Amino acid sequence: MSHHAVPLILAGAIFLICTARPLDGTQAQQEAALLSEIGFSAQEVEKIRRGETVAKTTQADSSAVALAVASTVAAPVDFYLEQFRDIVSFKKSPEVLQIGRFGHEPKSSDLSALTLEQPDVNDLRSCEPGDCGVKLDDHGIRAVAARDARLDTASAALRQYLAAYTLQYLQSGNGSLIAYHNASDPRRLADDLRLILDRSGYLQRGWPPLFDAVGSFTGTLAAGLEGFVYWSKEKIGPRAIVSVTHAIINPPREGSAAIATKQIYASYYSHASLGLTILLDRSTVDAPRTRVIYVNRSRLDIFGGLFGGIKRAFVRSRARDGAERTMARVRERVESSYRSRR
Repeated sequence: MSHHAVPLILAGAIFLICTARPLDGTQAQQEAALLSEIGFSAQEVEKIRRGETVAKTTQADSSAVALAVASTVAAPVDFYLEQFRDIVSFKKSPEVLQIGRFGHEPKSSDLSALTLEQPDVNDLRSCEPGDCGVKLDDHGIRAVAARDARLDTASAALRQYLAAYTLQYLQSGNGSLIAYHNASDPRRLADDLRLILDRSGYLQRGWPPLFDAVGSFTGTLAAGLEGFVYWSKEKIGPRAIVSVTHAIINPPREGSAAIATKQIYASYYSHASLGLTILLDRSTVDAPRTRVIYVNRSRLDIFGGLFGGIKRAFVRSRARDGAERTMARVRERVESSYRSRR
């Protein structure tokens, strides 16, 4: 699943899917320990085990928002994974204005449905390295910004730029991740991604190949992993954000599977974003049940200034509420799709 809450970019998210039989004592302790490490209290853990939905923000540094939400979906784990692969349908919501999936060799036609908003074009007309309203690197500023740009020509330039950037990333890996230069000092997405991974010990311990694929991607995935890249334009707060996300899937094997999604570009707000969803098989003899636990960390650029603390409180509240709404929407969609297949 992929959640968006103002101004949270969940282009992206990590999905960990674990298939298990009903909990024995050890499994119950392991699940409780994981939920506790994520940030759920003992009382919240009990609510989650009863099938209730619990959403909360968790501890993060002053430049980040971290949230977690957990619920239970009446569908098998494998079916949830199948639904995720159809990312265009999976992410469908009023906030997702446009979305598409890149081919194996990204090209601008993969983004044919993408159009900028007029405020984006206005920002681009006064854009230069170190001073740009849209988050771009130096090459992007030269390629996309133009004093006389119109909506159609600016949109076409961005489509071409994002296709070339995504192709280079898939060929060369994290070494090609963008260095945003919309502010005075360039900001490397890879550096912010590493700060997020440093707080994701449960991913490194539980799924080392996936952790390496996210943090040390070289253009080739390890054997057994598969991946795809998608783009989206989503209404988050006052601006519509264009983002690009890399999804890396570890198919079910020995009772577990995983999907990692990492944001590799965002036009506003976000320096980097990474999420984690854990799905645990809690099926009974009579019905399938999947516990869904979603975690996201996003490093943002909006918390500076005199009112930074107020902004953080507001954003975290909106992020928590947005995650709960998104969880409910995903649960309803997956369950409805599963019932229609039976």
